[in-house]
Amino acid sequence: MSTHPDTRFADLLVRYWDDALAPAEAEELEQRLAADPAAREWLRVFALQVVAAAELRAARPAPERPAPERPAPERPAPERPAAAAERAPTERHKPSRRRALWSLGGGLAAAVAAVAGGRWLGTGPSDPAPAADRFVRLTAIRGAVVVRGADGAELPTDGAVPTGSTIATNGPGASVVLLYPNGTNVTLTEDSAVTLGPTDDRLRLDRGALAADVQPPLVSGSALTLATSETLITSATKAVVTLTQAVRLTELGVQHGSVSVTAPGGRWLGAVNGGELLTVRSDGECRKQAHPVAPDEYALDLTRPLPAGWAVGRLAARADRPALVPEFWFDPFHQRQMFQIRSDKAWARGFFRLTPDSVVKVRYRVARPGSGQVCLCVRTPDVRSPDTGMLEWNGHYGAGGADDGSWQTLEIRAGAMLENRYAPQFGYPWVSFLLIFNTFETDLGLQVAEFRVTAPN
Repeated sequence: MSTHPDTRFADLLVRYWDDALAPAEAEELEQRLAADPAAREWLRVFALQVVAAAELRAARPAPERPAPERPAPERPAPERPAAAAERAPTERHKPSRRRALWSLGGGLAAAVAAVAGGRWLGTGPSDPAPAADRFVRLTAIRGAVVVRGADGAELPTDGAVPTGSTIATNGPGASVVLLYPNGTNVTLTEDSAVTLGPTDDRLRLDRGALAADVQPPLVSGSALTLATSETLITSATKAVVTLTQAVRLTELGVQHGSVSVTAPGGRWLGAVNGGELLTVRSDGECRKQAHPVAPDEYALDLTRPLPAGWAVGRLAARADRPALVPEFWFDPFHQRQMFQIRSDKAWARGFFRLTPDSVVKVRYRVARPGSGQVCLCVRTPDVRSPDTGMLEWNGHYGAGGADDGSWQTLEIRAGAMLENRYAPQFGYPWVSFLLIFNTFETDLGLQVAEFRVTAPN
């Protein structure tokens, strides 16, 4: 089952379906649903997932076994005194909505769910049952999210997403959750894109990163297959996975469960289990390892070739030391050409962890001084969360230093990089998954010879 990021709202939904709401809680839920379209969408999705559970339960034959002895009644969980006083005595013996759905089975359960949600969702008994809805829908939309049909036409984000459509997120903090009728949810992180296959049991990651909580298929349905340019991922039922598609590289992390992986041509690449990370290059090279934990200290090694999947910028040989230099490329967020260095996107493993007292050190030089940035894109320690933010240094490369092209050093506390509009709205530690050096439209002749992060003493 998908859970809402607001634990209070999620608790209210669960208590609603268990008929356990006190009058004050029912009023609170009603106010939230009346004021927030996203909350109403979560109620609709929650109803669909309860229906899916009812369908699976109804379709599963019960094993023959002797009738069990009557168990002792369970002790109810303690509740707030006010809630206990407000609850009507007859409600204790009333079957909950969840229990009613399970006893009715799939078809009638769908109708009950439709009526139950009708007050806020605008549906009624004559509307199609939610169980008949086999389309992917979007929720938890943040920032710029664009949906395009197979013909390239832009589609609304508030309806069913047809097969063959592409969903893309653009810019810092942009994310969206794809919800399947069986309860599977796929979180698409910033600057990422996916394409739905010809049927709703296939999803291709075109770029960026996603996190998927894959549930068993509905009766007569098929399990979800995830695809990238290097891999096909199957048998992911009851698995939590992260998937990253970079240039000529796929990275698959499994947090829970196990998956089977093949190359698009059918070559078996192996099984990946919980706690493992598989890296597959476009040339067929594979590497499986224990899922690493992002370290507190980090140094970019420029004595070796840049990692596969490095996005923008190149390694230039210099007489005194190797250095990264920018490339002029089209930034999709700013919608214009810029001189930038961009690392590969290490969503699953993360480059390093930061606290406000971590120190970021950059050794650089420029041919001419000018404005620029150092940006660290960060996420929460939970790879399934779409929450992201940005730590930024916005300053002047070469300011106050020698103008003879000698190397200069920038040292800054991570906490001092929070003064920007995209700063993380969640607590540290922050896990960095993308590094960016930017000089905008001006070529300053930037060279970066060292990038290092040190933990506080």
